[in-house]
Amino acid sequence: MSIQNRKTLPVLDPVKLSGEKNTMLFETGYVDRANNKTYLFSKPLAVIRAYDYTGLKKAFQKIENYSKKYYIAGYLSYEAGYYFENDIFTPKKRSNFPLLEMLVFNKAACFEHFTGKSRNLSPYYAKKTGKKSRPYKVKKLRMVLDFEHYKRHILKIKEHIKAGDTYQVNFTGKLKFGFTGNSYNFYKELKNNQRVSFGAYINLGRRKILSLSPELFFCLKNNFITAKPMKGTVKRGKNLLEDRKMIAELKTGLKSRAENIMIVDMIRNDLGKICRTGSVKTSGIFEVEKYNTLFQMITTVTGELLPGTTYYDIFKSIFPGGSVTGAPKIRTMEIIRELEAEARGVYCGALGIIFPGEKEKQAVFNIPIRTVFLENKRGELGAGGGIVWDSAAKSEYQEALLKSNFLTENTAGFCLLETLLWEDGYFLLPGHIKRLKASAAYFSYPLETGRIKEQLKRKEKEFNKGCRYKLRLLISENGTFNLEASRLEQEQVKDRIVVSGMRTNSRDRFLYHKTTNRFLYEAERKKIVSNSILDIIFLNEKNEITEGAISNVFILKNGRYYTPPVSAGLLPGVYRSYYINRTKAVERPLSLLDLKKADSIIVTNSVIKARTVRLV
Repeated sequence: MSIQNRKTLPVLDPVKLSGEKNTMLFETGYVDRANNKTYLFSKPLAVIRAYDYTGLKKAFQKIENYSKKYYIAGYLSYEAGYYFENDIFTPKKRSNFPLLEMLVFNKAACFEHFTGKSRNLSPYYAKKTGKKSRPYKVKKLRMVLDFEHYKRHILKIKEHIKAGDTYQVNFTGKLKFGFTGNSYNFYKELKNNQRVSFGAYINLGRRKILSLSPELFFCLKNNFITAKPMKGTVKRGKNLLEDRKMIAELKTGLKSRAENIMIVDMIRNDLGKICRTGSVKTSGIFEVEKYNTLFQMITTVTGELLPGTTYYDIFKSIFPGGSVTGAPKIRTMEIIRELEAEARGVYCGALGIIFPGEKEKQAVFNIPIRTVFLENKRGELGAGGGIVWDSAAKSEYQEALLKSNFLTENTAGFCLLETLLWEDGYFLLPGHIKRLKASAAYFSYPLETGRIKEQLKRKEKEFNKGCRYKLRLLISENGTFNLEASRLEQEQVKDRIVVSGMRTNSRDRFLYHKTTNRFLYEAERKKIVSNSILDIIFLNEKNEITEGAISNVFILKNGRYYTPPVSAGLLPGVYRSYYINRTKAVERPLSLLDLKKADSIIVTNSVIKARTVRLV
């Protein structure tokens, strides 16, 4: 997916969105040819709900009629799948939660991410003088199913597999929490943590749906239907090198490939019920898509619809998605109903839009995974994974928790950052550009290095020869950049360092990239009150020396230079690389004792270069 030339959605008013009932926002965080518009719906003409089998059939008759002239948006809960198979299952006569909730709209507000043009959206833009929105608070977050109970359920699933009842079961649990405050602000925060193709904020009054789903259920256009089932998950590495390793492991892993093939075969079979014979095809097998915290494996399946196919036919044939049930679908759904204590609700159902059309059907629905449901100051988030014969309970439990990381990880809308020195030319500029490119690729930030170099050339025309300047370059998530320059005056030489009492976590990926998301470093550096102290040094969770708030660390011992390895949790400084080559420094773990017993301590960055310091 490409986000080059992407225009960012204007800031919307959180008070209006969270306060106006029956408002629906569907937006994309990743932009490509097939997915490049954000839609907002409000003030519905009608509401369609269903709670039982008869109501479900009647609801789809209404949908079919309304879809000829109106937009329809909303969701199907996962449990609707049991009602579609009323001749097989014996579900309750009436569900406590809507099986289907669709709203009918006369018009749509729209923002085009390629052009930046909008339609009917301006009433929802945030106003600087507008009413301030309430902050939000998440409290008492907990996984309902503890590991011991989870492990017992996995053993039961394996008994079913051994008996030949199923090949794979997508088993899920829920995280629950208390919630107060502005739900749209919560959605925005989650969106910062997990940029995905299918974001949605649905305000139904006391019920709110906050969806950050990466998975397309189906897209219907020009009489062709496309599905992109996801199976196979692995966490992100800390840098591009680790990312490549994780992608290779995902692509070659027997379990991931077997799961993916199994689900794709089931999707092909489902589409075969409503598509022309021979038209169902697969492409992009075992493709890997990148998200903020993880990689997912997908395969694309397409088919040409049979003439006269209705929306009821489509959903009855393919709902729920195979990636959230298992295979074979019907028997596996029985096992899921037997093992899972709670109804899934919106989670693992379908969420999306039906567009108006007299002759051709057009729709897009995601599978609402990574989806928060809020009601009456309570929230829940479903998480799970596909269980097969060789699944290990511990790793599957950890994978389920991994998928919920976006709920608690706070990236706070950061910028990429580079600090450069100019002294009759830009010092080590190729190294800074190389590091910037690597971080931009890792975080999927668009980067136009040509424009940046042009701006740097224009900026240096303002500089006086013989003077030194410090430049701060910031790159935002949409690729825009800001360049600030300040003259470096003669200053008192600072030659001392102190050690922070706070510990860093070597698994924190932000330690390996230079960004504005460095709150601990900034807070600790503010504690330095002496004019003679240059920097504050950090240790990680293993009590290994990592780096300073603004510098890398070297020691000289018995004529040899040593520096902590990047894997300890530190920024690969541009001057650090230069200094390693110059001094032939060896990378190895260093302790506080090593620092105390060193013949010399040297701290480095691209502005101060190398400076010998004393440990206080």
